[in-house]
Amino acid sequence: MLLAAAIVAPATAQPQPGPTSVPAATLDAPFADPRLDADLALTAMRITAWDEGATHMLLLEGDARFELGLRGFTADAAVVRIETQTTDTGTVRHVAAFFENARPLPGTGPITGAGPQMLVTAATTGAVRLDRPGTLIRAQAAPDHRLIQPAQASVAARRA
Repeated sequence: MLLAAAIVAPATAQPQPGPTSVPAATLDAPFADPRLDADLALTAMRITAWDEGATHMLLLEGDARFELGLRGFTADAAVVRIETQTTDTGTVRHVAAFFENARPLPGTGPITGAGPQMLVTAATTGAVRLDRPGTLIRAQAAPDHRLIQPAQASVAARRA
């Protein structure tokens, strides 16, 4: 199961300064995402990767694409959060992707969505791949981008 929620922000909304604390994802949390057995493929013209503790973060800019099994989205930009949990049956990756100007990815399955801002969460036992990125940048910290704070706030609110 994949959770998609469109979030419409008022035109006058401005990102709030400072970091947002995001609770950790677990399979036993209330409203946890069920496990999928599918690889996650991510692509974009520019990908910036950094770590926040044990959490892997990606900023996808320009033709950002997210494919997980038969589910797919494309967007102008996306912030993707990947947390890893070790279980008795193997590794689970908890994925939260926050899209700007999200659209359904043509050729993918029936679970789609669209909106000016949209959060998609999933848990998968599959691999995470960066397919044919235009430019891959490894950063020590989050870049200064308008989408990062709203993405963190959206994930934190989902897990609250």
